Amino acid sequence: MSSLRELTAARDAARFAGRDRELALLERVLSEDPPASVVLIHGPGGVGKSTLVRETVRRAAARGWTVATVDGRDPAARLDPALERLAGTERPLLVIDTYERVAALGGQLRGDALARMPAATRVLIAGRAAPDAGWSQDGWDAVTLELPLGALGDADAHALLARRGIDDPAVAAELVGWAGGLPLALAVGADAAVTGATPVPGQDADAQLASTLLRRLAGDELEGGDRDVLAVAAIAVAVDPRLLGAVLPGVDGDHADAWLRSLSFAEPHGARVALHERVRAALRRDLRTREPEHERALRRAVADHLHDRAQLGEHWLIAEIAALIDDPDVRWGFTAATDRYRIDDVRPGDGEEAAAALGAQDTAWWAGVQRFIDEAPDRVAVVREATGALAGICVAVTPQNAPPWAGEDALLGPWLSHARTAGHDGTVLLWRDAIDLTAAGHPEGASPVAAL
Repeated sequence: MSSLRELTAARDAARFAGRDRELALLERVLSEDPPASVVLIHGPGGVGKSTLVRETVRRAAARGWTVATVDGRDPAARLDPALERLAGTERPLLVIDTYERVAALGGQLRGDALARMPAATRVLIAGRAAPDAGWSQDGWDAVTLELPLGALGDADAHALLARRGIDDPAVAAELVGWAGGLPLALAVGADAAVTGATPVPGQDADAQLASTLLRRLAGDELEGGDRDVLAVAAIAVAVDPRLLGAVLPGVDGDHADAWLRSLSFAEPHGARVALHERVRAALRRDLRTREPEHERALRRAVADHLHDRAQLGEHWLIAEIAALIDDPDVRWGFTAATDRYRIDDVRPGDGEEAAAALGAQDTAWWAGVQRFIDEAPDRVAVVREATGALAGICVAVTPQNAPPWAGEDALLGPWLSHARTAGHDGTVLLWRDAIDLTAAGHPEGASPVAAL
């Protein structure tokens, strides 16, 4: 290598691993008959967008494409010099990385900038946010392709670590488990293991790795921010103005929510906003280390707020209350996949549908379930899939809220009698039934339906 720049590029290429599906698609975009001319790559920080872009640029250059790059991290980033570099070339490829910082260029691009370029032009745009509506209007959807990036699978994660010098299977397994498929986390862990600066994840090492990752992901955006707003966002699965205002009296919930949404490591979570999971975990660990009492107080306030909202009808928040529990014994089984399933009240026909699915219509056991559905529906919870399809039913009581006739129930009667006799009236929950209609394939304790 004649220069450090060439050596850097060569090492970067040698370390690339995975993303076969995405690269195959991008190779087609660079072909003579592409599925699209503009590709919009998006995903959370640290997921490998820039790495994928660099690999694509290397392959494009090898195939004779002229590449011009606009880096959104450069305060002086401008579009015109890149377009001038591409003017008159036969195979022009325009690349815009870290697009979220220069998103205002979108209007200029869709205006007349790209209109002046030849039909052979390809455009590769990478950013954290999903494409804005402008890319699906005025005919742009006919030449535009969206490419979301997610976590690496285990095989690709192990391949990435191997290319970074991790050849010990035990160390690699630890790092893969810790990183959760995030390429930046894998790189941070691999570098620490290779240099010996930090041992593999576990105990104190986990905190050190999380701190390093936090600096890489969040950079200087954490400086000058509202520490309590960040703390609540680190504790809760997701936040909105109502939660922020309730947990932090005196804080303008709308203003705090808008500030969180402006951060590059925050992501939409439905109508709410959530921190990137790796940043969230690092902030939460740091808060628990520095201010354990303050963290517990905030966590209790978040739990109280979510509980109030769940009781008023937002039943799906029950799973987020479970996520606040620290004790691993209490959390056992709470593995709810809240994007697929949700808690709901029982509806007419649910009992008949579940009985038919189980083949239990004529059994004495199901007659007991059906009586609760008919006469005490407030003691019944159901789980539904996102489509509304029935996924499970639970019947549960306490000695205090059990209907008067529950003592006659073949299952609950003896349990209620024992609980009352033993003096546990206020400290026990009796589950008569917890029925997962999707149970096939779930390992013990890992059913998301049973968890909800």
